[in-house]
Amino acid sequence: MTDLSQTAPKAGDVIQIIYPFVRDIYEPDKYNPDGPKLDSWKPGVRHEFRHPDYMQAVADAEGHQIFNMVDVYKPGRFPTRVFYTRLWRDPEGKVFGLKGKLRIATMTRFKKLAEGYYDDYEVSDAKHHSLGLNSPD
Repeated sequence: MTDLSQTAPKAGDVIQIIYPFVRDIYEPDKYNPDGPKLDSWKPGVRHEFRHPDYMQAVADAEGHQIFNMVDVYKPGRFPTRVFYTRLWRDPEGKVFGLKGKLRIATMTRFKKLAEGYYDDYEVSDAKHHSLGLNSPD
């Protein structure tokens, strides 16, 4: 893993950051309301109302966002560009994402992405995060 506060990323670096996840219901066939529904993890948070007029960002658990550095390029007088791919590791350890999708960001933007989730959030204290959709009963 690379610490971006001291150095710039370079080709071949793998950067893993902690990222919030929420439980979600995935419907493979959205046109069939009676079709199967799967219990899954989704990167991000949900917002819960807190009294009196405050919304709190809440995650069910934490996983990882994984950046694989492909290359760094400085195109003349323009800002340095970072070429990378992104994967996710859910709280149960399953890695997913578009492995071959190349992403591009300026160095400034990439360093901001690699700092972690952009907002404060709390992790719920629920012991069991399953929505109960994949249970055998």
